[in-house]
Amino acid sequence: SLPKPLNRPRKMPKQERSSELVSTIFEASVRIFESTKNLTFSTRSVAELAGISIGSLYQYFPNKEALVGALIEKEGRKHIVEIKKLYSELKNENLEGGTHAILFNLFSQVNKNKKFLRGILKSVFHVERLETVIENRNLAMEFIAGVLLEKNIVSDRKTAMAKAYVITASCGGMVETIIFRDDESISIDEITQQMTKMVVGFCKLP
Repeated sequence: SLPKPLNRPRKMPKQERSSELVSTIFEASVRIFESTKNLTFSTRSVAELAGISIGSLYQYFPNKEALVGALIEKEGRKHIVEIKKLYSELKNENLEGGTHAILFNLFSQVNKNKKFLRGILKSVFHVERLETVIENRNLAMEFIAGVLLEKNIVSDRKTAMAKAYVITASCGGMVETIIFRDDESISIDEITQQMTKMVVGFCKLP
């Protein structure tokens, strides 16, 4: 069989104890990511901060690229899971109310963690994990298309996917704008209100 690419974990944990170890590695990585530029840290510094041996870290991540790649995947998946969970809790909300709640939650989380996310985004090409970002965008698109069909906003899948494509690209662009912005004179609340108007108005267009 072919060897795993260098930017992939050696394995992922199957037992609770192993999961806790990997969670500790991730937490230490996030803290270091927030205080450094791009990939100017070492796996040894992550292991030291996590309070584990470098050998324990290498059991799962053979190098820095594999660790950063796993962080990119974890972060993208996390937002998708949170959006789906929030939607399931807001199923009885109208389109505007539900959209506002989901976007506010997403934009607030991104704004809160933007220093870390800035480092993650800058590293995507370096560790060759663009396909992970694309996969997550596709998951978001499928979810939005499903909602549009479920709510009878559109009646056919082709239109649903086309609308979902535009909504995903627009919201993804706003997420990236929030991550890289230094001027915070426009509040997350105002951004959410305007983005909600745009998404809801677009959904209602034929």
